[in-house]
Amino acid sequence: MLGRPAEALPVAQEAADIRRELAAANPDRYRADLNNSLKGLIRQLAELGRLAEALAVAQEAVATCRMLAAADPDRHRPDLAVALHNLVIALSMADRPAEALPVAQEAADISRELAAADPDRYRADLAGALNPLGTCLSELGRPAEALPVTQEAAAMYRELAAADPDRYRLYLADALSDLGIRFWELNRPAEALPVTQEAVDIRRELAAADPDRYGPDLADALTNLGIDLKDSGGLGEALAGTQEAAAMFRDLAAAIPDLYRPAVADVLDNLGIMFSMLG
Repeated sequence: MLGRPAEALPVAQEAADIRRELAAANPDRYRADLNNSLKGLIRQLAELGRLAEALAVAQEAVATCRMLAAADPDRHRPDLAVALHNLVIALSMADRPAEALPVAQEAADISRELAAADPDRYRADLAGALNPLGTCLSELGRPAEALPVTQEAAAMYRELAAADPDRYRLYLADALSDLGIRFWELNRPAEALPVTQEAVDIRRELAAADPDRYGPDLADALTNLGIDLKDSGGLGEALAGTQEAAAMFRDLAAAIPDLYRPAVADVLDNLGIMFSMLG
């Protein structure tokens, strides 16, 4: 991945358009190829902050996969689980958690069945489905239900990352960051702090090697760590990390304002609270 979504988008759009025409003429032969093109198009649109378009394509992908899975469930139910997962992400980015929750639950249910039958192949998919399910529950004000779901995802990613760190350390960091948020929502800062710090440490290592790709993840993790440190009484450390996150989000918002300006506002709110608390 070269981190050039603006150049990738027209190519992905053209591929999807061609395969839509082919699938319209011969759905049995080309519908699966269309689904593959739609997955790439969703990713490029989301990276450019074009969330409404990404959501529409994600919905199209789910509809395509439902038809594929109805015709050949053994072959295409995994594709449906992936399409549902992408739709959850798109709905969450559009701030529509009530719509995302049943989709996330369906993705988790399918992934759990697949992992029960073939854990080596589908365990990572199950972990990937559980994490957004926990986020949806949290966003709907159900943190006590979200916590065990996120704990399960983090435990699975820890095992996967131990076996294949290059592939799974980023996902482990995401799950740990979410786990810290779950603990914080339940007013358990002493448990939130160590997992959030671990997420920052992993993301800092990744961002040092590839800042364009992993910088946004590090900024998110620093923001969460600042909140946890503030609640634990470590205001000096909280301030330094939050200032670093604010600078990173300003740079990101300058490049993609629609996607990152809300994050700038959030981190500046946190920064103002910390300055006030420090007098």
